[in-house]
Amino acid sequence: MKKILVAIDFTEDIELVLEYTKKIAKAFKSEVCLVHSESVENFITTLEPDQIPTYELIEQQKKMISKKLDELKKNIEQANIKTISVLMEGPTIDNILREAEEFKADLIIEFPKKERRF
Repeated sequence: MKKILVAIDFTEDIELVLEYTKKIAKAFKSEVCLVHSESVENFITTLEPDQIPTYELIEQQKKMISKKLDELKKNIEQANIKTISVLMEGPTIDNILREAEEFKADLIIEFPKKERRF
């Protein structure tokens, strides 16, 4: 297992995802690809209610997410693991599968969101 793709969604479990990824990558001497996929609709929903969605505001959101993704990449690289990060726009599952094929991933890691019970 030489290549691991990790689907990142910035939930509160992100530290667990990073630690799990580092353990597996170190054990198998693997390269890691962090992937985050967003739809334009998701970029818009992160805006304040009084903000009008403009190209500039959406680009600011993309830069903010890209910066977070780079921070996660650096976290893994500090463990001497070769890591790349990719921010994609569009349908999440399609993007993850497309990137997994391009990266030639041997393993895909995705942590499901916790179920909430009311």
